[in-house]
Amino acid sequence: MSYSIPVFLIPISYEEIPSKLENWHSAHNILNQYADISDENKLWRITSRNWWLEWHLIRMCEFLEINELEFVGMEIACLGNAELLNGRAAIGKLFDAISDGMPDFPPDFYPDENLLDYQDIPRQKFREALRESKPAFDFYAYDSSESYEGLVDFFSFVKSVQDAIDYSLERKKFLLIVQPQP
Repeated sequence: MSYSIPVFLIPISYEEIPSKLENWHSAHNILNQYADISDENKLWRITSRNWWLEWHLIRMCEFLEINELEFVGMEIACLGNAELLNGRAAIGKLFDAISDGMPDFPPDFYPDENLLDYQDIPRQKFREALRESKPAFDFYAYDSSESYEGLVDFFSFVKSVQDAIDYSLERKKFLLIVQPQP
């Protein structure tokens, strides 16, 4: 079965932090409050099938030994200033590590081998995908992890997370990450 479920990134004030961060239901009221994506309500909604984007980012970071982006795979997390700064630095490390192409992952690293196909993309096309990608408030990765468009989607996802982190830091906000579960 396949799910297309968004991940929400919501800059919030200290007073808005849910009293309990047990699961995604803990953020139900905030999700309703920020449901309207607008300039007033800065909410990032990033959707991919079966959390494809998040899964690849987490696996890639594991391989590159970048641990500060683990929050991307959590059902719910609230990042304060220190975690936001660490997240920003981790994204910088990630882009530095892949700026000239994907690392040579071992054959068993990705069981479905989707991201391994990116290793065959010529470096020039890889850099073009990185340049072409843009952060977005409401982003849907249409599919294919095996295509150039899938690579652009992946980079757009990472840039959207970076954008939400930067926005939160600039405004001295916390960043609530909510990943609803089916």
